[in-house]
Amino acid sequence: RMYAAQYLSFLPIRKSYNFAYGFIKMKLPSVFNNFVDRVYKGPEYQALMFDIASNYFKPPAPDVPFTVTTPMLQADGFHTDDGFGYVLFAPLDAVRARQTDGKTPPEIEVPGLKVKAFLINAPDFLFVFRYRGPSATWPGFPGNAPCGDSAIDGLEMPATCEDLGGYLPQITRVDGVTSVDQLVARIR
Repeated sequence: RMYAAQYLSFLPIRKSYNFAYGFIKMKLPSVFNNFVDRVYKGPEYQALMFDIASNYFKPPAPDVPFTVTTPMLQADGFHTDDGFGYVLFAPLDAVRARQTDGKTPPEIEVPGLKVKAFLINAPDFLFVFRYRGPSATWPGFPGNAPCGDSAIDGLEMPATCEDLGGYLPQITRVDGVTSVDQLVARIR
């Protein structure tokens, strides 16, 4: 019963969602990377983890990798010199066509930025930005953003650059493209 009420409360928002091709740009926080860091340095990290996920509202969920983590974007070639990482999104069929191993999102060269980016499926509902153990002293601390009493209230009060400084993820829908190659050609 509760699920039905939540679903109905999201219908006005769901009807307005129209993402197909685009990209997300974000300044990467320093995070604990258990594949690289041998010693946990506690307060030196801005967060324990940060990731971006494409969220599907209606089952069945797509059978493709849908999350990109900060350590993935901190790998060589996946971020700019000033610490920005990019995640591309496209319709599910376009992602499946480029998928190779089924475990990680496809890697795409973005010559206009001189970086590689991961490709995830465009959500049918929303993107989720997950922070684990963020430092309250970090300018991108999610507690600096407004929070509503309900999901509807929260969506009506989006975070701004004033709230999260340079760490606010920026989602850009790119209209007029019909392929990943066309999307990449438009990103500068």
